[in-house]
Amino acid sequence: MDERRPASGMGDSPVMSEYFATMRQFLETQERVMSAFLGDGTSMRPVMRARPMPVALPRAAEVAAPVAPAPVAMAPVAVTAPVPAPARAVAAVPAPQPAPAPVVAAPTPVVAVAPAAKVAGAALTREQLVDMLLAIVEEKTGYPRDMVGLEQNLEADLGIDSIKRVEVVGALLQQLPAAHREALTESRSKLNTQSSLKGMIDLVMQAKVGGGVAVPFDVAGTGSQAGASASHPPRHVMLCKTEPASAGAGHRSLQGRYVLVRDRLGVADALGALLAAKGVRTVVVESESLASEQATLAQAQTVAAAGPVQGVLLLGGLGTPALDPQAAPADWRNALRVHEKSAFLLLRELSAVLADGATVLAASDFGGRFGRDGTAAPELRLTGAGPGLLKSLREERNDLHVKAVDLDPLRGPALAAEDLLAEIELDGGRIEVGYPAGERTVFLTEPAEVTADPVREAGLKDLVVLATGGARGITAEVLRELAR
Repeated sequence: MDERRPASGMGDSPVMSEYFATMRQFLETQERVMSAFLGDGTSMRPVMRARPMPVALPRAAEVAAPVAPAPVAMAPVAVTAPVPAPARAVAAVPAPQPAPAPVVAAPTPVVAVAPAAKVAGAALTREQLVDMLLAIVEEKTGYPRDMVGLEQNLEADLGIDSIKRVEVVGALLQQLPAAHREALTESRSKLNTQSSLKGMIDLVMQAKVGGGVAVPFDVAGTGSQAGASASHPPRHVMLCKTEPASAGAGHRSLQGRYVLVRDRLGVADALGALLAAKGVRTVVVESESLASEQATLAQAQTVAAAGPVQGVLLLGGLGTPALDPQAAPADWRNALRVHEKSAFLLLRELSAVLADGATVLAASDFGGRFGRDGTAAPELRLTGAGPGLLKSLREERNDLHVKAVDLDPLRGPALAAEDLLAEIELDGGRIEVGYPAGERTVFLTEPAEVTADPVREAGLKDLVVLATGGARGITAEVLRELAR
């Protein structure tokens, strides 16, 4: 007889059942990965196995339910205490036991306890919560539960963004007993901002069940003060601060070839003269070529064919006329193509020839504060995408020297060109810089609480709010807060 063969009855033990369940999940995952790699059209078919979503099905019950025969060594335990311990009572199956009655009665308590756990919300255990949350994550994201760690960062390690996280929390709250849902009413925002599943589990387990917390939609209009809940993230406002360049700041040496997009104020011509005086060669892209996508691409390809580029200076938005709010959609599309999309096309086509450490600058003329503090003009110009574009570019090329500079158009093209040259030569510093009245200004965030206004809140009752978006996820959470 082969001694390596397991003894009789071992194949149905809980250990072997867990082993086979794990191997089945492994093979199913491997099948999906290989199907996707080989281009099989059925690679995305769902895994055909039960997902234990309800609270009433803890992992212990999943393992104990199919296990009828158990090792002979467990028999004495069943004889001494067959009733109070259902998991032990299942072990009263072996042949040496003469009385078969406990064998039939043993599974009955296991099945009967499951619904009781769902009714008694306070009896929720950590193991049940872990099992439930992993099943929800598997359902919402497709990650097999054995590949998800409780302490993994949801966004950095698993790619679960804030919107998907809100969906997971919403499904979790639906599965929780009513008492836990009520206890977590004021902690929904905290659940949504947890960085790991362990953080969610800890928050749920710490909830004080039975505290009589009101349902969110029942407390609408009760006069709760804004910002009183500690679960909200801190609120910040943007402040303008005058900050001249430090006397000891480093300066960049200018050389090579720069690309300038011509503007309507003459700043590009003045800046080109300053650069030429420092030995820099400039290539000017005419504003007329930006009205056509094909012309923009052709101009960029011509520049790229001539060799490396040390700088791209996007000045085309300076001096652009305001857009009529009643203009046709074609006029809006043309303004976006000239002032916004053309910058993206130029940077995309020139990215391959942008030298390491090259300068990319986008200039605007909103007065020096990017329209903050009420300084923006009332007209619509569609020329404010520079800061966002350059920050995105910096994420892809962190070696680049990027600057978004807002100028004061009242200073004239010569002084504006000097302001731009100062930022081009400055080594380091903030990405967003303004020059209101010629004063170098940076923008900082500062915490600021919201002061409740009872008069204003009193006027916000019985309103009809039109919201666009999905009925789940972040939209539902925002509407829930509005209803409160």
